[in-house]
Amino acid sequence: MALLHELSGSPRTVNRTCYSGVNGHFLEQRRDPVLSQPSPCSKSPIITFEPLEHVQEQWRALTSLSPQATLYHSERWIEALRLTYGFRFRAAIVERGGIADAGVLFARVRRPFTRWWVSLPFSDACPPLALEAAANADLLSRLGACFGNDRFEIRGITAPPEWQSAEHFLSWELDLSGSAPGLYRALETNFRRNVAKARKSGAKIEHGSSPEMVDRFYRLHQQSRRRLGLPCQPLRFFQIVRQVFGDSIDVWLASYQEHDTAAVFLLGQGDTLYYKWSARDSNESWGAGHLLTWSLAEHWAGKFRRLDLGRSDIRNFGLNRFKHGLGGRSNALPYAFFPIAPHNLSSEVLSPKRRILADIWRRLPEPICRGIERFAYQYLS
Repeated sequence: MALLHELSGSPRTVNRTCYSGVNGHFLEQRRDPVLSQPSPCSKSPIITFEPLEHVQEQWRALTSLSPQATLYHSERWIEALRLTYGFRFRAAIVERGGIADAGVLFARVRRPFTRWWVSLPFSDACPPLALEAAANADLLSRLGACFGNDRFEIRGITAPPEWQSAEHFLSWELDLSGSAPGLYRALETNFRRNVAKARKSGAKIEHGSSPEMVDRFYRLHQQSRRRLGLPCQPLRFFQIVRQVFGDSIDVWLASYQEHDTAAVFLLGQGDTLYYKWSARDSNESWGAGHLLTWSLAEHWAGKFRRLDLGRSDIRNFGLNRFKHGLGGRSNALPYAFFPIAPHNLSSEVLSPKRRILADIWRRLPEPICRGIERFAYQYLS
């Protein structure tokens, strides 16, 4: 194995070049620490940190057996990130007797002056997968001890003592297993009022997965991000997501007098529907977003077990009120960092410095923004 640490033993090093059979490119060359390997019959836990393609079968076994597996652990999501941003993926896996007990997947992100591994970029949560609870703690404690010169970020798990935790986010979901009338009764009064207001206005709701629908979503998404003073993912990313996920995407659009005013991009994985991206026009103040979200929940009621409404900053009162009004329920979404957590994690609540940068971004000419986004967005992962 390319990278191996046993519980005890004298360290040595090996030179290795990792070769990807997936895309035919050399991933990286480095000197990896390797500690004495156990005998095949040893039951001592070991941790490996290998390119994903070297441990693909172990990772597949974990994703198929672990109840914690989500969209963000799936091969389709990993492929979309790889094709768009060229991320290099590694899996840290704890083995016992040759069997994978737990694992966590990382992508190396571009940060100056450090090797930074995130589980996973552009993902709300990608916690470790484990066959039993104790294996998770074992995985994280050994990961920090063995690879302490690198920085790690794991989204969706509370940090062990040697790590640092950040608890800025909530994870929201809506139970879709019941009937549409039951979901409607659970809407808050103000949410229902906005739905009725949008219906009365003559708003048009449509959905589909065609390239045209993706393009219309993206135009509105660009406008929303620009209004917030934030860069936007490249159109190529959404085109790749459509290609990779196929029939598992569903784009919803609300329009008024042939003008798109609100949009939602959904991804399906297993029994869960993911409300992955949304956008709205700056002049939308008559409930189009409420009608659109209710319409997709009504359409998919009983066809999926739950609607994952994504994360939100605990200080984002407007977004939290919207999700709660739909009938969503929230849970804490902690992030774990080794060795230390960064100062600013959320783009939803801007620091004074970020507010200045956001204001500058809003004022930049459109062509300059698009040019910067083509290469800079991967640094915001």
